[in-house]
Amino acid sequence: MQDSGHIPIWPGERVESTNARGRHRYHAAFKAWIVEQAQQPGMSLADLAMRNQINANQLRR
Repeated sequence: MQDSGHIPIWPGERVESTNARGRHRYHAAFKAWIVEQAQQPGMSLADLAMRNQINANQLRR
């Protein structure tokens, strides 16, 4: 499979807040958008997660 070079990046704020342990709470709009992008045919979850600065395991879950 050849990489098309187009992995979408969220243009707005991703993180709603960060707790004392450094864990992020993400905006609902960002979560809905990234799940929608992950469901696109041929989308690499690892690349999508990396380009949007989240852990790939979070996206898979």
